[in-house]
Amino acid sequence: MRVLAAIFGLLLFSSALGLEQVHANTIVTHRDLGVLQLAAHDLFDVDRDDGINPENTHDFENGLLDLSTLLRNMRGDKSSFSDEQIMKGGELPRNAENVMIFTVASALGKQFVETKNDCLNIPGNSFSFCFESARSIVLVEYYNLLDDAFMRAFGESRPIIPMDGCTTKTENLALRTIHDFLPDSIELDVGMMKPIFQFVFMEDKLTDTELDRNSIEVLNGVFADTFTEDIIIPGLGPQAINLKARDDSFAVQFSTAFSFDELLEQLQDGNYNPGDKAMIEVRNLFAKGLGSGCHYIGGEMIPIDSTALLLAGAQSDMMWFVPVILVGVGFAAYRLRK
Repeated sequence: MRVLAAIFGLLLFSSALGLEQVHANTIVTHRDLGVLQLAAHDLFDVDRDDGINPENTHDFENGLLDLSTLLRNMRGDKSSFSDEQIMKGGELPRNAENVMIFTVASALGKQFVETKNDCLNIPGNSFSFCFESARSIVLVEYYNLLDDAFMRAFGESRPIIPMDGCTTKTENLALRTIHDFLPDSIELDVGMMKPIFQFVFMEDKLTDTELDRNSIEVLNGVFADTFTEDIIIPGLGPQAINLKARDDSFAVQFSTAFSFDELLEQLQDGNYNPGDKAMIEVRNLFAKGLGSGCHYIGGEMIPIDSTALLLAGAQSDMMWFVPVILVGVGFAAYRLRK
């Protein structure tokens, strides 16, 4: 009987431990936060104008996970950024808002420029061919990073089946709930904590070990105190910003389906549960990020080649062969001409 009692007690303890683990607050790394914030910039760029009238606003992004925020001037003529700017993270100052997004964006930018220039060194290769080949390669890396970040943050796999349709302001609001994870400080390799706004952007970056450390903030439906007060974000200029108030007012300005506090309230258990309002919106948003886009200017839709998105989004062990094949075509054509 003592043995049975011991076994029964062990089972109860294991069950209780399992429940505790299930309800543990979700934790993400600094790298995850950089990737998810880059994705947010890739999907949306809303000019809120006076912050009151939605008719005076414009979204310059195309709602696609295509690295447009890194590679193209979406607020201008849609031409590609210079190599120098791409290696600094592309769209500035947004992609230098904090050291996490800047480190991730600039690393992807450096990979893109080096790959593109290697391709251009092959006689006969055009700029457009090398640009798209390099983008295909970097998209694979970007999507792999997104896979890891999405699983850790949201507790499920990133959607890989495209969904057509326009992204919505409610989906934008839902993705803003990742601000719950934002830390006000980061632990450095030397063992000290450093406030995230004391980094000198365009110079300071996080190391791989610093990127892979967990954020000191966990998911709990509550922002860090720093982000509920007026603070200066150097990358955004001299104006003080209250991040929580900005997210709250976004919901009001655009009459989203839910208030920001409604979304945060469901996250107080420490998890994005499958049926949570924010999770449903985020899931749809990332599926639309692989779709055909929905961005109109002057009544005309900007054509977008989604082939690279679909290839990069396909979760296959052979995925890395796609860009190799593309570059290989250039090599083959060159040798045949000789």
